[in-house]
Formats: sequence, structure tokens, C-alpha cells
Amino acid sequence: MQRRFFRLAAAAVLAIGIAALQAASTAEATTTCGSAGGWFDGAYKTGESLYSVSATLSNPNIPGLCGSSNSDVSLWPMIASGTNANVLGYAQSGYGRHAGESNTYYFAEYHHPNATGDVFKEGGVAASGVNYNEWYDFTGGHINMMVGSTTYLITDYDPILYWGSPWQAQWFAETHQYGDDVPGTATNPAYVSSLQIKTCRSCGPTTPSGVVLYNNSARYAEGWDTTNSVFHVYTS
Repeated sequence: MQRRFFRLAAAAVLAIGIAALQAASTAEATTTCGSAGGWFDGAYKTGESLYSVSATLSNPNIPGLCGSSNSDVSLWPMIASGTNANVLGYAQSGYGRHAGESNTYYFAEYHHPNATGDVFKEGGVAASGVNYNEWYDFTGGHINMMVGSTTYLITDYDPILYWGSPWQAQWFAETHQYGDDVPGTATNPAYVSSLQIKTCRSCGPTTPSGVVLYNNSARYAEGWDTTNSVFHVYTS
């Protein structure tokens, strides 16, 4: 399954309750589908060398889908190439729901800049409070995509050989149809916390500064919660 992601040029801008499971099949979007495209709600950071991006994703309530065969919703941290916005390489893990599914599931995915498709792997029902991490292995020459403490997917190429630098950090909810809902509502949003990056081979993870909140849809909203290492997203 091919997904589309927010590709910024360098200078440019899991426990589900029983009641939620029973209601999953009726989770419909709050509006009609409208335009297809890439719709985003979250945050990004550019302009600094980095080799790891992570976050804890909480409250993975089941987002509504507008009913298109292309309906798709996901929430993820991503590490991505910093140049050429049209053919970026990237690696990410998170949770999402696409057409034909009645729940949210964790996944990982990566893209080679020279490939026509993506490598995608989906697992079980997403739990709350799970940390997702994409980190570059300097010894092995690849990126590990983590779901909690599990290495869920590994790039089959060395991004240093193909990606422009500096690499980007992104934390976004994404939809493929304008009418699809991102996870969360104003009174029950999805939370992205413990934002971390690693900026060199020998240093440890740190909380990033200069993170910018962003959305490209009037249907979505986001905001900081107390500190700039915790924010929330929701369909307004």
C-alpha cells in the first residue's frame, strides 16, 4: 500500500477500550470526502543535522473515514531527506487506519528516493503510550524503524548514500482525502509527546528546539500542551 507524506524542502516551510472496538465499524468522517491529496496536522523541524527522530503517541482513538477507497489516516514521527521535495527518501513508524479497516493499527514504512513505491509493514491494534523511533545505525548503514522496543522494519539501503542533508524531523497526522478525520477531537485529542532527536553519532537524544506546528487543512487543529515537547492534534 502506497502512502503519501508531507515532504518539506529544507528551506520550506497501544490499548483500545472495548467500547471503542465495538464502535469501530461506525467510525465515519465528519464531512464528505472532497479533494484527494496530502493533508497534514502536526509539527516539523528543519535546518539541523539529525540521525534519530522519535515520539510517544497516545490516545489512538479510531479516526473517521469519509468512505473513499483511498481513505487513509496515520500519525507518525518521520526522519526524511532534506533536499528535493518531490523525491525524498524517508523512514517512519506510527499508527493509522485505511479504507476497509475498522481499527487503528501500528505500522512502519520507508522509501528509497529512486524507487517508484514504498516498503510498508502493518501490525496489530495500536496501543496508547507507545514510543516510535527512527534511528540511523552508523555501523550497519541503515535506519531502524521502532515500535516500542521492537525493531519493526529496517531500510534495505544506506540513506547517507542517497539522501540530501541535513535530514528532517517530522511529527504529523496525515490523511489522503480532505474529508478523512485525523485522530482526536477537541475534547479528546491525540497526543504526541517526548519529542526527541539525535544530532550526531556520539551524542544522546535531546528535546528539539525550533519545532514548528503546521496544518494545511481548515478541518484540523493542533496545539502545544504545557511544553514544546508535547502537542496534540484533532479534527475541529
